[in-house]
Formats: sequence, C-alpha cells, structure tokens
Amino acid sequence: SFCRAALCEMLLGISRSSNEYLTMASFEVFEVMFAGMADDAASAKLPHLLDILESLQPSENDSQLLPPWIAVLSRGFDVAAQVSPDETFQKLPEVFGKVMSFMTSMSPNIRVSAADCLISFMVNCIPTSVVLEPSIYDEKILEKVTRQVTDLLSVKYQSAWEDAFRVVGSVFDVLHWHSAQYMGNAIKIIGGLRASEAFNGKKDADAVISKAIRAMGPEEVLRILPLNLLTKSSQPGKVWLLPLMRDSVFNTRLGHFREELVPLSEKMFQQIINHGDADKTVEVKIFETVVQQIWAALPGYCELPLDLTDAFDQDFAELLSNVL
Repeated sequence: SFCRAALCEMLLGISRSSNEYLTMASFEVFEVMFAGMADDAASAKLPHLLDILESLQPSENDSQLLPPWIAVLSRGFDVAAQVSPDETFQKLPEVFGKVMSFMTSMSPNIRVSAADCLISFMVNCIPTSVVLEPSIYDEKILEKVTRQVTDLLSVKYQSAWEDAFRVVGSVFDVLHWHSAQYMGNAIKIIGGLRASEAFNGKKDADAVISKAIRAMGPEEVLRILPLNLLTKSSQPGKVWLLPLMRDSVFNTRLGHFREELVPLSEKMFQQIINHGDADKTVEVKIFETVVQQIWAALPGYCELPLDLTDAFDQDFAELLSNVL
C-alpha cells in the first residue's frame, strides 16, 4: 500500500512536468496500473488505489496538476465500473459531487477537465441494467445525480455553463426515455435561458434540447416548453423549437404530430388564406415559414414511429395527399 501511494504521488508529480513526453509516460503508467486491476485477481486492490488517488487531490486552484489528477480519477472509475459496476454506481453521487465542485474554478482548463470527467462518470458508471430496469434504490441514486447535474445550471456555475451544457447533454445520451423522469426541470431552465435575448449560449442550449427531444420525445419536451404559437399565453412563442424537432425527432408517437402540429399548421395556413391576394406582410411570411417548418418535422415522426398502425390511417393518408 505504501509503495502504491508513493508511486501514485510520484506519477502525479511527473504529470505536472512541462515535458509532454514525461507527462504522457506518467499517464501510460497509470493506464497500465488500472488495466492490470481489471482482472479478478487484482480487482480487490482497485478501491484502495482510488482512495489513495482521492487523498492526493491537488489544490483546487492548481491549474497545472489538477486537470491530470481529474483525468486519472476519471480513468480509475471507468475501470472500477467494469470490475464492480453496482458498487461503483453506488459511489457515483459522492464522487460526482467532488468533481462537480471544480466547475466553479476560474481556470478554463480545470472546468473543461471537470466536465469531461463528469461526462465520463455518466457514460461509464451507470450500468445498462440500471437504465433498462432500475430498482427503487437505483432510482434514488439517479435522482441524486441528476439533481446535481441540474444544479450546474444555477447562477453559481454561470461561468461554466458552456461546459455544464455538455454534462447535461450526456445525461440524455445515457438515460434515454428515463430522462423525462429526472431532467424536466433542467429542460425548463435551459428553455428559459434560450428565450432570453441577452443569453449568448443559444447554440449550446439548442444542442442540449435537441438531445432531449431525441431521448424524451417531442411530446414531453413540448409539454415542458410549449410552442405558444397563436395562443393567448403570456409566455413568449418558441418557434425556434421547430428546426430542432426537424433534426431530432425519431422513434416517437406519430399521433402527436396529428394531434398537436397538424391543427397548428391548419390555423397558421388559415391566417395566410385570410390575408388574400394582398402583398405579403412580414407576419404572413412568418406564418408561411412556420407551416413549412412544421411539415419539415414529419419525416422524423415517420422514422420508426411507435404507433404506426394506429396513427397512419386512411384519414391521415388523405390529409397527406391534400398537403402534397
């Protein structure tokens, strides 16, 4: 144990060297150590090595040593998840919170390293069995972790929002349809930010919401972030969601398109007809664009729909024929 601790400390010291070859060599030794513990005979030593690594945490302001330490910790838990998936998953909220604290750092390098590590935790430390058939205990752990992820969208982490959005996006990639159970508040927050004219991260927000649409389905996302077009709602319209749906809808309910988007398209088209043959106003041009964007989402709804035999009946076929 003493030798392993000394070796870890020596390797971490080497990793802060300005010589990139020494740094890479130190990482390769760590990789060999972790790889050697992936078999049954040596796996019992892995938790102790991870404890040693955690105890050697550099100063939270050390922008030179902290990123490589975070990277090594990430790799260690990756191996641990392969060796003992259930035990590693149970430790996830604690280690996630530890690394998450570095997202408040003033150093961009530390923030990027921390975000990459959190993404690795999400991808590697949540067993497939938990996603497919979570137990009540599994759901409590997922609730803790996703609450931590959502907290990354608070003002406290504002300087790290660009990286935080990447972490949030990884949750949708991993949890798929279960995201609806845990990530509704995160989507609501991101949608609120996206609607602000002063917000500069619209591209990053769109990327996350696109992942949410693909994972949760458009019906659930629009329940959280309603389009608010041609309604008396005090909330602003979200026409910007339509292009995201065009590129992200997949394997969902075709009936949602019939029930929600077709009537909206008809109301928009009626506004165009009511305008008559007069010169097109800006408002009429907007209506035309929205109608086009609504129907541009149809191919996604038709890609492996869950309710094909129910939704694609003669009435819908006639509707499509008329539109064409």
